[in-house]
Amino acid sequence: MRSPSSLSVRRLVAGGVGVAMTAALTFAGAVSAQAADTSCVSGVCTVTFAYSGAAEQWVVPAGVTSVTATVSAGSGGAVGANTTPSHEVVPGAGGLGGSLRATLSVKPGEKLTAVVGGAGQDGVADSTTPAAGGFGGGASAGTKDNAASHASGGGGGGGSFLFDSSLLLATGGGGGGSSAAAEPVTGGAGGSTGAGEAGTAPEGFTSWVYSGGGATRSRAGDGGSGVYPGAAGSNSPASSSTTFGQGGAGAANLNGQDYGTAGGGGGGLYGGGGGGSDEFGGAAGSGGGGSGFVASTATKVVALDGNSGNGSIVLTYNEPKASTTTDLKTSDNPNNATATTLTATVTPATATGNVSFLDGTTDLGAATLTNGTATLAKSLSAGTHTITATYSGDASHTSSSATTTVTVTAYTAPTFDVTSTSDAPITKRVVAGEAFSFDFTASGTPTPTYSIENDDTDSTVLPDGVTFTNGILAGSSTRAGTWKVKITATNSLGTATEYVKLTIAPGTATALEAAVSPGDSSSTTLWAVAPDGTVTEPSHSTANTTITANQGDSIVFETMPVDQYGNPTTKGNVQPVTTSSIDTDTITYDPTTNLTTVTFNHASPHVITFTVGNLTNSFTVQVTPTPTVTPSPTPTPSAGI
Repeated sequence: MRSPSSLSVRRLVAGGVGVAMTAALTFAGAVSAQAADTSCVSGVCTVTFAYSGAAEQWVVPAGVTSVTATVSAGSGGAVGANTTPSHEVVPGAGGLGGSLRATLSVKPGEKLTAVVGGAGQDGVADSTTPAAGGFGGGASAGTKDNAASHASGGGGGGGSFLFDSSLLLATGGGGGGSSAAAEPVTGGAGGSTGAGEAGTAPEGFTSWVYSGGGATRSRAGDGGSGVYPGAAGSNSPASSSTTFGQGGAGAANLNGQDYGTAGGGGGGLYGGGGGGSDEFGGAAGSGGGGSGFVASTATKVVALDGNSGNGSIVLTYNEPKASTTTDLKTSDNPNNATATTLTATVTPATATGNVSFLDGTTDLGAATLTNGTATLAKSLSAGTHTITATYSGDASHTSSSATTTVTVTAYTAPTFDVTSTSDAPITKRVVAGEAFSFDFTASGTPTPTYSIENDDTDSTVLPDGVTFTNGILAGSSTRAGTWKVKITATNSLGTATEYVKLTIAPGTATALEAAVSPGDSSSTTLWAVAPDGTVTEPSHSTANTTITANQGDSIVFETMPVDQYGNPTTKGNVQPVTTSSIDTDTITYDPTTNLTTVTFNHASPHVITFTVGNLTNSFTVQVTPTPTVTPSPTPTPSAGI
């Protein structure tokens, strides 16, 4: 191993200029929409962001309010020794990337952006191309102009970052490794929750100025000293998913000698400093680690062991339960006579478990969900009830509830206000042609329905013009008479019966009618005299006919006062004042039969006029002469008798 003094001598002999990187790296790449690797096992979901070289976005699922994030940064690249046998192989390692675990409060629909740092490239043997820094702010190792050099330093590791609208968590990338006098110079470790570490010194060196400094929470790491100084990390901290704290590049070796190069600083909140080197590159420093960051809103923060290789970000959260809604309905027309069906519908229908029902604070019972529906039938008292259905939830669904107010109606059987029987019906009387409406509705809930039927020997239930609808007997009829009916009211709790006698009385007499028949009681002929004197013969269905009789015969007729509709206005005997246009006619009235007899003694048309009060009418009888009967001739005696 070369002594520290010999390295110092070389540094004093040569002169040169180092390369400094002070600006933060701005990454203008695309942001992918969603991390692809998401899995849920036993109720715990894991979202893994592996290194991809681009920012990735994740939307917080519905029902998720907390995630645990494990954020690990990329480690620094190792020293790469060339393969020329005359040179030694140096195993200098890059610094480990920082790693932490913390819990974050999130909101459903919130977008988180993950930037996973890449590992710094190992030193490139036998090449003038410097080892590149990892994505996430890692800086490259120092350059050189001689491919056949000593060991080449490693690139700095990239930091890993988690953002919402601002930075939530960051871990620093490890510094790139280097070598000095064939001894390894390990890169500084990236910070997990704060400052990164400075690059180390070779074994046996107590005073070492070549390795870059570690970044802190407030500033970047300084570059390593030397004839060729390393660059300090950028003064701009990580501020977005495209802007990271950049590490400083390792010092260049441009003197044409075959010596090694320094390691690059790691990225992070602030970047670590790059390593410096002496004049000939025999003493090259490693890069410092980038710093980490933890937002004040994070909880349960734990610094973890450093990470080797590419970084990663892993989010874990309890698998959210599907949100449910509960809808509550009751059966139609709830009443105290029948059970009320309570139906709770839970959406989505995949929900399982039970729904409990309360009436105010009174437990009504529970029912099991089947295809999203639970039903319970309960008898409720009349009045207003506040019903609540509560779904208790299951392993995959949240709980939910619904409340409704239901008014339970008191049901009663039908009853009529007036008691009646077939022998003692309710009597109603109107005059022919008079409009009327009689209410025979019954009390009862639900509202009764009605039927009507005949309660006497008459074949008709109601006269023409009269109807019965929903308990109302109404109408207007010109037909006088009496009708007895039976009304029945029915609902789900029973029936009630009312008996009614409806009498339609004739109006005031406005005209006279007469029924005329021959005096011969054996005759079947009958004439009807209308109020206007028109004669019909209903017995032979003949209209506009003439009443006939033989001289010496009689006719008999009954007088009937009628109202304007033709209804007889009296049932008793009515003796008219009767006259004939022929004085010789004999007119008599029999009060026992209420019949007036007219005997015709003269053959000619006879006008018979009959009057009752101020009403009068008349009809004509055509009286024909009595046929002459010719006697049979007397036989002539025969000769000889």
